[in-house]
Amino acid sequence: MTNDKKKIVEQALSVRTLDEATAVQDLIAFAIGQRYQRPLGDRWNNQGILTGSGASYDHKALEIVTNMQDAVLELAAIRKYGSREDTPFKTPHDAAASLLAGFDRRERGELATVTIERASPGYNKKQVTLVTRDFGCGIAPAGIPRGIFCVGAKNKDGIDWQQGTFGLGGATTYRNARAVVLVTRRHPDLLGSCQSDLISVAVVLWERHRTTTNAYYLVTREWDEDDPSTWEKALPFSIPASDIPDFEPGTHLALVGYDTAGFSRRSGDEKSFDTVLNTRLFRPVLPISYRNNLTRPDRDEVLDGLARRLEDNPSDTRTEGGAVLPFNHGGTTYHLPIRFYLFAKPGGKGERRNFVANGHALLITSNGQAHSHWTPQDFKIRTELKKLYDRVLIEVQSDALPIEIRTELFTADRAQLVHSNAAMGLEKAITSFLNDWPALIEANAALIREAIMGGNNDRPTLAIAEQIARAFKAKGFSLGGRRHVPKPPDPTPAEDLYDNPTHLEGPDTVEAVVGTVKGIHFKLNAKDGFISRRAKPLVTCDHPDIGSHEITVGDLHMGRFRVAIAVPENADLGNYKLELELDNWPKTSGGLGPRFEWTTKVEIIEHSKPRPPGPKPGPDKGGLVALVWKDHTDDGVDWTPATVGEIETVSGSDLADRHPEYKDLAKADAEITTIVLNRLFSPLKSYIQARAAVLTDEGKEQARDRYAVGAGVALLVLDDETRRAVKKTNNPPDEAAIHRARRAAARGVLSVLPAYDRLAKEIEG
Repeated sequence: MTNDKKKIVEQALSVRTLDEATAVQDLIAFAIGQRYQRPLGDRWNNQGILTGSGASYDHKALEIVTNMQDAVLELAAIRKYGSREDTPFKTPHDAAASLLAGFDRRERGELATVTIERASPGYNKKQVTLVTRDFGCGIAPAGIPRGIFCVGAKNKDGIDWQQGTFGLGGATTYRNARAVVLVTRRHPDLLGSCQSDLISVAVVLWERHRTTTNAYYLVTREWDEDDPSTWEKALPFSIPASDIPDFEPGTHLALVGYDTAGFSRRSGDEKSFDTVLNTRLFRPVLPISYRNNLTRPDRDEVLDGLARRLEDNPSDTRTEGGAVLPFNHGGTTYHLPIRFYLFAKPGGKGERRNFVANGHALLITSNGQAHSHWTPQDFKIRTELKKLYDRVLIEVQSDALPIEIRTELFTADRAQLVHSNAAMGLEKAITSFLNDWPALIEANAALIREAIMGGNNDRPTLAIAEQIARAFKAKGFSLGGRRHVPKPPDPTPAEDLYDNPTHLEGPDTVEAVVGTVKGIHFKLNAKDGFISRRAKPLVTCDHPDIGSHEITVGDLHMGRFRVAIAVPENADLGNYKLELELDNWPKTSGGLGPRFEWTTKVEIIEHSKPRPPGPKPGPDKGGLVALVWKDHTDDGVDWTPATVGEIETVSGSDLADRHPEYKDLAKADAEITTIVLNRLFSPLKSYIQARAAVLTDEGKEQARDRYAVGAGVALLVLDDETRRAVKKTNNPPDEAAIHRARRAAARGVLSVLPAYDRLAKEIEG
């Protein structure tokens, strides 16, 4: 009989397929003599409670990783302090740094491992078996129903140094697995005097019952939901640990037949397990060991988070920067570190997809783990930095917020922000802070300038642009330059920056709306690093609700820096003074430099004041609009022959600088709606080539002009309708659908141009 029980454990550890899991379940039933079923979560009809928010199951799979890390820390903590409650740490990272101080990175990684295995004899790329093994505290038989098999367990509640202090945990993954196999042994050092050293085995399977599907596992006695006396006795099958001494304390968990988007792919793919883990566990509490037995069975990796990977792999094609976001909630201001990483253009060396998981442009982390994220399309919609959506990654660290606030901000499965005033306020503050970040503004502007650089055609477009504007207005739409929000000062050329600065200046007056983060920009002709490394400005405000904690100062970059103010929602309205002082800073030649000071009047207002409409290029022109032709073959353009074009918002000065015919806009305090069309759009190119025999060169250009009017108006209408829909629903648009609509509109324009019918016949022939 002992050999039969050992066989159960050994086979459970080798389960990779549903059939193998079912066979182990049958062995357990045979050993017990009955099939005593206990529902997962101690509730029948549990399919619903095991289904979380609609977030990706690839992301939820990381819950079993954080559970392993918690188990490792729990063992070390109880060994040292006697109990979890007496462990003094406030965060998981603090606990790991202290409790595992004697372990190097690889030794820490070996305490928790993940392996990707084949889930069926045939090769289904979308379905794998995730096998995890930790050498942590392990679970006693009585702890299994109350912990790992309980939905929304309270066993970590209030234990702030563990990642599972709130949330649904690993149980959110079970709904996506065809079976779950657990083999666990509580560490002998943690057993009470009356507890036996046991290895427990449980297999979770799904069973259909009428209209519902239930998850259950087998226990050694009958379990009755109406009889509490059975709850403590109906426990999973166990054998003495002495029967299999090679099974060290800790937990083995296998998610059998787990459906994924790309976990089986090679390391480095944007959907592979390692990339998803590194992105979502951006700054993990502990590294883990990883092996993909589907693609690289001979390769063991240590995964230690994307922050560490980026730090270990510096690149000239990537820029980054950091700042501190002052976020006011409930009358208290918290300082949230925020950092950006700007990668190379898509398709280039060092592009974002080589490092970052698919669908991630911004992360809001807690304990280093992503609890909410923006997709690239979210980033494009919510910020004014439209050109950065496919290159940028932002991390916002929320750890400065008390855990009670964080539990209110995020869904229990750590998938997204809840729809609450606090969460919406945080996203609003993040958006405002990003839109006001000089380094990001300049990077976005550089890409816009690149986008409007014309191809090899010098044909004037101003008259065509005016015609498009009139046609757009005639259709009931309105154009007009959008007034600039006061922007950061222009960068200072490197040759005008000094080791020892000589000049400081800032704005005379600014407006700040209550309940927002206001950025005030200053210029200092010092080299990067002067502020923070050699000098720290003293910034004060005489507003009674704005103290030093409501103010943060960013780093000096290219001669400018930002002071951010979190204006409380209940702040008094009126005019106040913000004073900046820079004194007692050491000169490179020795001694102290001169004292700099600046005073800015800050008007606290309740709502943003409406701004007058922007200037128009001329009477009855229909508004501000520009037209630029590009080729998809131009450097820096990520178009294809199927790309019609796009709508850009360009400053008047940038437009005038690159296209002299728009020189009248050089000093316009407005952003100009600019239509950028692909001169080599495949159907347009075919149309022009087909008419080449009967058209002069001027005739060809006139045909392109007629096409530009129709396609330009169509793109403006689509852009306007998309913006309205996004504003109404707050959901990102379907980019593929937009591109299809643009192509359809462009083809429609070509269909009404002369000689199209003859062209169509020639193509069909």
